[in-house]
Amino acid sequence: MTVTLETKIAVMTRARGKCEACGGPIEPRNAQFHHCHIRSQYRGSDRDEAWNLAYVHPACHRRAHQERAERERLERQADARKPPEARATKPVRPCKLRAAQRKKGYKRALNFFKRTHEGRTPLQEKRHRAEAWKKKKG
Repeated sequence: MTVTLETKIAVMTRARGKCEACGGPIEPRNAQFHHCHIRSQYRGSDRDEAWNLAYVHPACHRRAHQERAERERLERQADARKPPEARATKPVRPCKLRAAQRKKGYKRALNFFKRTHEGRTPLQEKRHRAEAWKKKKG
């Protein structure tokens, strides 16, 4: 999703012409919008809401992506701005999400393999081919 013009205006009004990372003055033509939280942690629509965006200089935006402390500081600011009804009772840890996605991808790949190899797993298929080769050989 892209950030709407109304959301950009709301974020710029909240920032009052200052970078939300360093507090320095910022010109609108040089400003960038930083997404404080990644999409997988929240519903897709939350990602582009005003509370999740920070109005920053390009250099501060780079620093937010490169330095963990700066990124966490901007995330805390976003959490403070987040409306109570949108707050999750328990935050989702990104590492747990990635592990679940890997597991899901593995299961999907395994099911595809089974469908294309008469219900056999890769190890069973390897054994099946070895037995077939032995029978063919002698």
